[in-house]
Amino acid sequence: LVALQGQPLVLECIAEGFPTPTIKWLRPSGPMPADRVTYQNHNKTLQLLKLGEEDDGEYRCLAENSLGSARHAYYVTVEAAPYWLHKPQSHLYGPGETARLDCQVQGRPQPEVTWRINGIPVEELAKDQKYRIQRGALILSNVQPSDTMVTQCEARNRHGLLLANAYIYVVQLPAKILTADNQTYMAVQGSTAYLLCKAFGAPVPSVQ
Repeated sequence: LVALQGQPLVLECIAEGFPTPTIKWLRPSGPMPADRVTYQNHNKTLQLLKLGEEDDGEYRCLAENSLGSARHAYYVTVEAAPYWLHKPQSHLYGPGETARLDCQVQGRPQPEVTWRINGIPVEELAKDQKYRIQRGALILSNVQPSDTMVTQCEARNRHGLLLANAYIYVVQLPAKILTADNQTYMAVQGSTAYLLCKAFGAPVPSVQ
């Protein structure tokens, strides 16, 4: 059986015999998670809530009476629709900076990640573009004001699809010091004094 992460799993074991057999459920790899498992209909039905990857594996039903026993095995594979580990975020950059957009997703099977820039798949853009894709991240080097764009990350496997838009804004702003002039700092002799110089600009200005 293939079951989805986060969903319930229901297994049935219908046994016949006289005297009426009793039913037990076993898990060879370890104990059943007591906080998530319930048994119904005289143990004929097992329900396991909120499946996780750790619930992969074999489940056995054992039917017994005074004359003998019978077994039945289920093999459960837990899979998952794509979900975010790190969603790409819009950001402001200055000319010459490197832009990085992370699109980190997880799922079972591992989702395939594709990128679009201004609606065009990156595979269809000219190969001399200054972008590269590295471990699911879109990286653009030496961005300029003309590189302001919308990007779209898409992740899919057979259980679902994730989409996220993120904007790259490239602006040019002159350096400006935000810390007020002529500030007085009081410090105890022998301690460390920290003098502040808060600056803003695009690209990010260096401070000396």
